[in-house]
Order: sequence, then C-alpha cells, then structure tokens
Amino acid sequence: MLAVVLLLLVLLVILIVRRRRHKLPLPTPGHAYLESVNRPAGPTRCIITPNLPATVGRGRENRLRIDETYPGWESVSRKHAEIRMEDSYYILHDLQSTNGTYVNGLRSGVNRLRDGVRIRFGHQVEFIFHENRPSAGAA
Repeated sequence: MLAVVLLLLVLLVILIVRRRRHKLPLPTPGHAYLESVNRPAGPTRCIITPNLPATVGRGRENRLRIDETYPGWESVSRKHAEIRMEDSYYILHDLQSTNGTYVNGLRSGVNRLRDGVRIRFGHQVEFIFHENRPSAGAA
C-alpha cells in the first residue's frame, strides 16, 4: 500500500514539473518575441527587448540557442542571425549564415519584421515573430 502511494506521489511530481517546464514567459508591452513552430520537445519563446538584441544560432553565446531538440538544427550557423530594434522597428539581420534566413519563405539579408511573420533559420527551424505593442490607452 505504501509503495502505491509513493508511486502516485512520484507521478504527481513528474506531471507538475512537466507543466512548469512548458510554461512560457509572457513579454511585457513594448517587447516582441519569437515563438517556435515545429519543435517536438515543446514550444520555445524568446523575448526580444528594445535595448538588448536577440542573437540566434547554435553557439552557446546566443540568446536563442538552437540545439538538437529542433528539427534541422544542423543547418543553423553558430551565429546565424540577430534581431534588434532600429528606429522603433524590429529588424532581422542575417549574419552571413551558410543556409540563410527566410521571412515568409523568401531569403532575407535584412528585413523589417511585422507581427505574425514566419522566420526560418536554415532548412527547418521556424518561428513566428510577435510584436507585443502597448495598447493605445496605455501610459
């Protein structure tokens, strides 16, 4: 009987940990974020702030690190791309990656991002860009 209770407690803890692991942070108004499209290990969200560019790539130094949990991760360069705010717009810069950066299916070098665009790094690693602009009534 005690073994059954312990087993149930272990299963409950595992379920709680799994739910917390997939809870994604929400950006504050004025920030943008990338949300993964096709990652089987669960979604990823990378928040982009106006004063801190988001670098994307396989290298550990990137804010959005693409690892083996992403399908096609091998086609992403160590330092693949960067998203930064320029003149109140989020701009995507491909950093001379080998397999390219694509916005809505078209290869891109530099591109102004709009809410809802699909960004692909390399052959398969895909995200949707979301702008979380402050509402008109916000101070």
